Amino acid sequence: MTEDRADSEKGNRKSANDLWTDVELRSAVDAYIYSLSLQIAGIKYPIGQMTITLLAGPLSKRNAASIRYRMRNISHVMRERGWPELAAYSPASQVGSGVRARIEKILDERQRAGLLALDSDTESFARTTPEADTIEEIRDLALSKVQDLMEELDRLTVDHARIGHNQPPEPIDDYLLTDIDVREASKNAGDLKLELDVKNPEKDTITRKRNLLLAFGLKLASWIGARATGFSDAILKTLAVGVAAKATGLLPLLYEAIGAVSRFLEKLP
Repeated sequence: MTEDRADSEKGNRKSANDLWTDVELRSAVDAYIYSLSLQIAGIKYPIGQMTITLLAGPLSKRNAASIRYRMRNISHVMRERGWPELAAYSPASQVGSGVRARIEKILDERQRAGLLALDSDTESFARTTPEADTIEEIRDLALSKVQDLMEELDRLTVDHARIGHNQPPEPIDDYLLTDIDVREASKNAGDLKLELDVKNPEKDTITRKRNLLLAFGLKLASWIGARATGFSDAILKTLAVGVAAKATGLLPLLYEAIGAVSRFLEKLP
């Protein structure tokens, strides 16, 4: 039984015999790359959060088991190329030649766009941050990084950034990154900053807000990947970090903020 024969669920879930569409494969690969970027940057977060986000958006017709096996297929392709892989997904070699070729094509596109880290150098994904040892220093660092993220999100909001359906190439179904997403991310970052700044912050609240920003990051990464696919190779070769990431600086700031907040969470009782 191959990866395209995963058990289906009730309701509007796709049949076990339904092949993965190009949209679904792009979403899976982009989610994998996003999570791999976090892993390479040393950012710890629940890998299940990625599955939850995918099930709520671009892979809503699939189920958790199907997504998990697809990620293992991607790990297999990554390992065969000698590329880094997600530790949470052991390679699964049973992937059809047609699906494999489509995964390879998407990975090549993302590599050309500068969206895929191929070694331990995390400079493209998170800037060097100052050392912080005490919980007070770690809190201050998290507050600083969240503030940086808020300022960039607010700048996009003030400038009325049009990063939704009116920009080429065509959108990924209804899984769009819009002005509303940016405003919600800004609000979540603001709420997170307020909670970090109180004397006795609530761990659950910080975790929830961080996870919302993680979900926003996955949506942003998927949007960047879709746009990268629509550009010519000549243009892609001139970009160091990625099409939208270089234009807005959002992904690096997001990685930094999530990393600093995650480190603070580890210190909380």
